[in-house]
Amino acid sequence: MLKLSKAANYIILLLLLPSIFVFLVPGKIVAISILASYPLMAILILFLPSFNQLRFEGRLYVYLFVLSNLLIIGRGIVDAESQEDWKILFSQVIPIGIIFPLCVFLGVKNNILCIVFSSFFKYGILGASVLLLGSGLGMFGFPHNISPIYLFVIFIPYLETKWKIITLLVVVVSFFSELGMRANMLNILMAFLISGTFFFRRFRLMLSTIRFGRLFILIAPIVFMILGLTGQFNIFKIGELVGEYDIESENGSKQDIAIDSRTGIYLDVILELNKQEAFIWGLGGSGKTPTHLTEVEWGDFSEIYKEGRRATESGMLNYAQWGGVVAMIIYILLFAKASYLGVCKSKNWLMISIGLWVMYKGLFSFIEDRLLINVYTLFIMIPIGMCFNDVLREMNDAEIRLFIRSVFKRKETKNENTKYIQNRTNG
Repeated sequence: MLKLSKAANYIILLLLLPSIFVFLVPGKIVAISILASYPLMAILILFLPSFNQLRFEGRLYVYLFVLSNLLIIGRGIVDAESQEDWKILFSQVIPIGIIFPLCVFLGVKNNILCIVFSSFFKYGILGASVLLLGSGLGMFGFPHNISPIYLFVIFIPYLETKWKIITLLVVVVSFFSELGMRANMLNILMAFLISGTFFFRRFRLMLSTIRFGRLFILIAPIVFMILGLTGQFNIFKIGELVGEYDIESENGSKQDIAIDSRTGIYLDVILELNKQEAFIWGLGGSGKTPTHLTEVEWGDFSEIYKEGRRATESGMLNYAQWGGVVAMIIYILLFAKASYLGVCKSKNWLMISIGLWVMYKGLFSFIEDRLLINVYTLFIMIPIGMCFNDVLREMNDAEIRLFIRSVFKRKETKNENTKYIQNRTNG
């Protein structure tokens, strides 16, 4: 019988396949998404009874997230009309809606967590490096597929010197591989800022400051949304206060990294939800919105979005489009509960840092973090699962250091202390 610990070795490889295929055969994503995602979906469903046996604080929030995604899928199937509707449902909506909510459980099982981390360094970095040869791959490019490195930046204070150097080298390559990718720059910056709090952890006000920061991050989107809807202040236009800031890419093209590229997509979704009177439950998995992009002259968007736009760059906005306010609130609560447990209920600084990272990713999903069949999405869910992991939160700093370092050790070279930590795991 297949063991989850064995199957976990293939998770990174399966999620890399669509990106590598798009690099080799640009524009062909549907078939490879199905070929990569359905084996992974079958594995996770096969081990659902094992996941159901896990008992941890926050379990309800994960199941609400699963249920929300199933409702979106169900409505999508009922409402599907065109061939394109069915194609998107089977290649994106169904696998994304099932796979990634279940991936949260991977962060709760410590032995599986170690295998996923280890396989990233064994196969993920090498596989993603192929993408350095391509350009213009967007969310299927190198930075997105090497994104687990953000988490390892937060791990830096706990890593051995060799792995610190490797992590920093990968981060440097990621940063300079696509200078126009604002999301990558922000994620790297935030990862280093959060990692840096380790060196100030003994300051009396440090933990209180982080807890306040978490609350600010939780409340900020609500405040900015109200200000934006009432026309008082648009956070996406803050770049206008600093003027243009162009970065030139390798091919000579320039991009203003301060430009507002989100107001339009928010208006597209809000106006369609209002028109369809669908603010509460959204448009479903087959829901589409007219888009302002059909009016621009520099792309053939009128043909691409001839049936309407099915998703945007913003993960949170997509849940608002598909599942309305209900799905959006459930998605926010998933981040909020996980970050609360990480920041407020942990006995080691690493899990406090991971909790802050999770809350930051919740905020960032209002701007970016669209869920796709790739490694990037997996590592949105893994830290959430880690925050729900009671055993990780109960470890002290010495124990969590041994646990993290055990990821890079062969079984035959683990010392007795590492074996002790492994014996404490819940998986």
